[in-house]
Amino acid sequence: MKAFWIFRAIVLVSCLAFLPAYSQSPNHTMSVNVPFSFELGNQHFAPGVYTIKTPLQNVVELQGRSKVGMFMTINGQSYKPTKATKIVFDRYGDHYFLRQIWFNAEETAYLECPESKAERQAKTGELASNQKSSSNVEIAILRLP
Repeated sequence: MKAFWIFRAIVLVSCLAFLPAYSQSPNHTMSVNVPFSFELGNQHFAPGVYTIKTPLQNVVELQGRSKVGMFMTINGQSYKPTKATKIVFDRYGDHYFLRQIWFNAEETAYLECPESKAERQAKTGELASNQKSSSNVEIAILRLP
């Protein structure tokens, strides 16, 4: 029985060793000042300064003065490299939703936040009303020492 568990541990470690490396590796820490309230998943965040950390690959922690949220992201790829580290929000009327996190300037890889039910509803309402068009809002990230 002991040999079985040793074998399983060796297989697990071997599999982890061959996972593809991704440019958005863990242990990034950045700060951003968001001048408007926004949503991420089913959480609402007030305007303010937020620290963004990546404790694990594709896991992001968003921490403000009074609120902390952790969420999963997916790897995104663009044809055109970004010019600066930034976060990108989708905007529908007065509602903002965190969409992308670009940790490295001059790269095409980013982390993408999944679309929430609230965002799908806002998008549907915005397209149906045709009062305002949806847009993206970009905010530069400041790296912490």
